[in-house]
Amino acid sequence: IPSKLSVGDTVALLSSSSPVSKDNQVLISQAVNLLNGMGLNVRDLSKVDIEHPYLAGSDAHRARAIQESYTDPEIKALLFTRGGYG
Repeated sequence: IPSKLSVGDTVALLSSSSPVSKDNQVLISQAVNLLNGMGLNVRDLSKVDIEHPYLAGSDAHRARAIQESYTDPEIKALLFTRGGYG
């Protein structure tokens, strides 16, 4: 069972399947502001500059982002921006 989050903890925002559209970037900004307002530090890894037809990057890129975030001792929680394909 994971520990509960505390003020000052770092969380990561990831897009592990479908990308966040340009229209929905405002929702990511609102989520970051909300989490910061709760005293959490946010690493927004949801913005992917890799062009891919319908996923938030290649399989290797998305897997690496999850694995690196999961094994980073500073990151206490992984939060995914959306579900979907992939």
